Formats: sequence, structure tokens, C-alpha cells
Amino acid sequence: DKPAMRFLRNRGWQDAWETSGEGQPNTFNSRNPDKRIDFILTRDGSGLTPDCTHVPDVHGSDHRPLVTTIY
Repeated sequence: DKPAMRFLRNRGWQDAWETSGEGQPNTFNSRNPDKRIDFILTRDGSGLTPDCTHVPDVHGSDHRPLVTTIY
């Protein structure tokens, strides 16, 4: 619901989590993720389709990675 996300969505960008997310989407903080601060976006008509999006249980940073397989 932030202005930057609304701007992108209004121009055809889609959140990969909404179409292919598995598990929980929160990435911050890495020990107890309770906020979603990372996004992967694809654009309508780009030919890129998210197949699987997930947040691995990895603690190498202050937040966890967000991973998407795209075909």
C-alpha cells in the first residue's frame, strides 16, 4: 500500500509473491521475521512468469532472502 508499490502496480508490475508464494513472505528481521520488506516484481507482457517464490530460513544478514524461480 506504499506509494512506490502503487505506482509500479498501476504500470503493470505484479508481485511474484501474490502469484507463486509459498510459506510466509516476511523477510525482516532474519531471526524472527515479522515484516515484509523485500519484493520481486514482474511485468505484464514481459514473458516472465514466477513459478515458485519462497523465503529460505537463512540467517546471513539482517533479513532473509526472497527467492523466485521464473520461467
